Parts: sequence; structure tokens; C-alpha cells
Amino acid sequence: MTDDNEKASWVKSWEEGDIGFHKTEKHPMLEKYLDKFIAGGNNIKIFVPLCGKAVDLKWLADQGHTVVGVEFVELACKQFFEEQNLDYTTKQVEEVKGTLFQSKDGKISLYACDLFNFTSSTVGKFDAIWDRGSLIVFNAEDRPRYVALLLSLMAEDCRYMTATFQFDLGDDPHKGPPYSDTDESLRNMFGAKCNIEYLDKLAMPEYSVTERIHLITFK
Repeated sequence: MTDDNEKASWVKSWEEGDIGFHKTEKHPMLEKYLDKFIAGGNNIKIFVPLCGKAVDLKWLADQGHTVVGVEFVELACKQFFEEQNLDYTTKQVEEVKGTLFQSKDGKISLYACDLFNFTSSTVGKFDAIWDRGSLIVFNAEDRPRYVALLLSLMAEDCRYMTATFQFDLGDDPHKGPPYSDTDESLRNMFGAKCNIEYLDKLAMPEYSVTERIHLITFK
């Protein structure tokens, strides 16, 4: 999401409450594969790109982990803390040209900024990444930059779990977002440096979409 028109449209959707993509329950595959995702770790640092106000954030923190999210729309960050009844502070962070929303206990930090302004120098590298709805919004032109960012944020033993969509896009393979992915497209993006393990799928017949879960780790 690098185009100014796309960003403006995204902000408008949040302001008008047009956020059908937001789920009020935690992702079922996150709970099902939590042990595999965190590899038995305690109080690990988890990154959630383009997090919106996902309830997954609080659920992961409630499991004892430290959660860092990035979301372009500041309103989404504000709504997350208000809807989860969490006390929080805010401060400007010049490095990311945005605002940090942080729970009083420091377990959840949400950066309201352009995702590409967020780097490993901001808060270091991560033990795990939960990508539910981030990769799928980037088109083919922007994906190499996105993949490079994620790889730069991954610690050596990081476990990156991603949920992608697979559906029939008709005659236009670039129609979206969200964009469709296959095992081949994931290999093209991550295969040179990473192992890619297919875990599961979740049918969404109302949208003629299958959500597919993969675990990505460094070779």
C-alpha cells in the first residue's frame, strides 16, 4: 500500500466504518497452531503487520507475549485500545514519522505509521510474525519491498505464520486487493532464503475463497 490514493481510500474506509475485513473473534488457525507458531517460547516478541484493530493482538498478549503492530490508520489503533478497555499512552516517534500507542503495561505497542518507515532499528528483530491480511494487500510491484522488510525483521529463529487467499480472479491475475496466492507464489517470494511449510486451510464459501496457512522459517 504505497499509492497515496490507496492510503486515502483506506483511511476513508475506517472513518466510515466500512471494515468488513475486521473480525470480532481471534483467528481460529492462530489458536489451533499457537504451539507450532511460538515453538514453546515464553514471553516472545511478536510482530503483526497492518494489524488494524485485530483482537488477535490482545489474545497473544494474554498468552504472555509482547506484541508489536503497525497500522497506517491512527483511528484503528485508537479504537483497538478503547474497544479492548486497555489504558494506553501515546507519543510521537520521529523515526517512523508516526504515533506510538502503547498499553500501560508495555505488552502491546501499535505504531500508527507507514509500514515501510518501520525497521529493525525501531524495536529490534522479532521471534515470530503473524501476517493475517497484510501480504495479501500488496500487489506484484510492491511485494519485493514488503518481503525484504519482513526478512529484515525476522530473528534467526523467527517463525513467520501467514494467512493467504486463494481464489479465482478470472482473466486479470492482478485484480485486488486482496490478491490471490499459491504455493508457487510463496516460493517465488521466500523460497531462496526460507523453508515454507503448509499447515492448513480454511474455506470461506461466502466469498469463494480459501484461506491457506503457511509457516515460514529461515533455512
